[in-house]
Amino acid sequence: MLPFRAPIRRTFRSVRVLTLAPLAALVLAALAQGPAVAAPPTGTPAADANLQKAVPARFVMGVKFGGGGTLWDSPDNTKIGVDEQGAGFDMPIFNETRAGYTISSGFFLQGVFFDHLGLEVGMHFVQHTLLEEVKWTYTELTTINGNQNLRTFEAKSEEELSWTALHVPILVKAVIPAGKTRVSLGVGPEFAFSSWSRTKYKITEGGLSSTDPSDNAFPRTNCYDGKTRLPGTRCDFEAVKAKDQDSIYLAVVFGIEIVAGDFIIPIDLHWSYNFSQEKDYLQRVAIDPDTIPQPGNASVRPTELTLNTRDSMYGGIRIGIAYQF
Repeated sequence: MLPFRAPIRRTFRSVRVLTLAPLAALVLAALAQGPAVAAPPTGTPAADANLQKAVPARFVMGVKFGGGGTLWDSPDNTKIGVDEQGAGFDMPIFNETRAGYTISSGFFLQGVFFDHLGLEVGMHFVQHTLLEEVKWTYTELTTINGNQNLRTFEAKSEEELSWTALHVPILVKAVIPAGKTRVSLGVGPEFAFSSWSRTKYKITEGGLSSTDPSDNAFPRTNCYDGKTRLPGTRCDFEAVKAKDQDSIYLAVVFGIEIVAGDFIIPIDLHWSYNFSQEKDYLQRVAIDPDTIPQPGNASVRPTELTLNTRDSMYGGIRIGIAYQF
């Protein structure tokens, strides 16, 4: 029995060793390849592209030129005094809605982030010009040859208020890219710093001129200087002036940007509402209070008035060229 059982034991151990050897080799190969599969190498082209798309940003710098319209809305409390007949006294200069035009030029800097968020800061020199044609109609108690009579006077005049201001809009913009164009809507504050102004005042119809007090052309002796003046007691009035005033607007801008390589053609439709414009007439217009007729001092008349360089709103179109980098 012993010689027969010993060979069987040796044969079984040899088979077990031969069977486990290939399995161990496979396990070792898998362990060796494991780190390469679990951690792919960094710096691949796909990883770099994803990183660039995560934080896109474009910057645009350029110039814009344009023009448009400006509006002075009707002020409140235009009856500023009481004349000799107890009637309300007013000055018809810029006491109702007036309109005009603007001309602008300047430059801007814009950032576009994530293709949909924009921030734009501009510096535009804007000339505002408000125009009016006034028809004067007023009734006064006049004395002719010792007799007092009510007389209605009529005249026409033209006025102009013009000023230049540096406008600085700061706009937050929603941007929609569409192929070779970008469409945007921007909203934000706009600061205006007035730096230069001028006015015009001209009587076009019904004016009188005289240097001879004996002809009774005017009821006031100081009006006989040869200048063309309003008839009646309004002859004292002879000047319209301007006072520079800064403003804060709310700006709304609809824009289209046409992309041509690194260059862009921006087209903006803009509108700005002036929060600094006062509502009361005597807050927009300065008149010496001692020259406004009041009960107890009804014979006085204004000799001049001063307009603040503010409109109620303005808008228009701007077109330019810019570089994208």
